[in-house]
Amino acid sequence: MGTLALGTRIKNLGELLMKDMTRVYREQGVEFEPRWFTFFQLILYKKEISVTEIANDLKQTHPAVVQVINILEKKGLVITTKDKGDKRKRLVRLSRKGKKLADELEPVWLKVKDAALELLMESEPG
Repeated sequence: MGTLALGTRIKNLGELLMKDMTRVYREQGVEFEPRWFTFFQLILYKKEISVTEIANDLKQTHPAVVQVINILEKKGLVITTKDKGDKRKRLVRLSRKGKKLADELEPVWLKVKDAALELLMESEPG
């Protein structure tokens, strides 16, 4: 089917990568889900960010972002507060536990990044 099956092949690759990352986190003894990664990285980078900003930056729906943020909050990885200027706005930042986890996972993320770059370099046409 060639290029007609590209979408399916990409979806399968994504699922395989998620499964592999889940295994990597478990091997490290860390309770962390791959789908949290982009949220976690964005919050780490921005220090404090609103739920709406997360949704916009990650091109996710507001309900999907709220769902992940609620999970991260229950796990003690983030803290949410109401914006002082706009009580409707929910601000998110990493907790002390979240920052500690980020420090622990940084070497893992760097190794994964290096491996991904190596794979991309190998797949480039000569």
